[in-house]
Amino acid sequence: PIVNDKDKTKEYDGTSMASVTIRIPDISLKPVVRNAIDNKTLGFDTTAVYQDNNNETSNVGSGYTIAYSYKLSGTAAHNFSLADAASDGSITGTTTGGSITAKKLTVSVADLGLQTEKTYDGNASTNVNGKIITGDSGLTGIVGKEKVSATVSCNYDSPAAGDRSITTTFGLSGDDSGN
Repeated sequence: PIVNDKDKTKEYDGTSMASVTIRIPDISLKPVVRNAIDNKTLGFDTTAVYQDNNNETSNVGSGYTIAYSYKLSGTAAHNFSLADAASDGSITGTTTGGSITAKKLTVSVADLGLQTEKTYDGNASTNVNGKIITGDSGLTGIVGKEKVSATVSCNYDSPAAGDRSITTTFGLSGDDSGN
């Protein structure tokens, strides 16, 4: 198998699973193998995981090893063999350069509840400054039951009356905020 460069990086999904691409180098066998796969009589049992110091990891990071294993399966598997397979018919290996990137979270403007006008009060804070948003209140993209919240910093560019710009930023917190 080949772990393509584009497959070495994935967005955080809460799992350690990685992608593997099986290639058939002998072009003359491709139609035969393709036919068996299409007829669901031949398949590949594959596993591929991200590892950090030989331990599976699902955490955001880089420099990971991807460990993979595959073997033939299905009713036609006995008609084929893998070159350099172990006695159980499997091929195992590793490749370097794996990384898991942070999951992008979103907040909808409607869920935020920002009021763009206010009565002059001498400060630059908006009505949502300091608001905490969770998966139950508009923070989307959280994986599973992970603990992540966003604290809103939302202020006008000046406390003075008149037309103003609003700048909004979010600070993530919680046990799983690094993912």
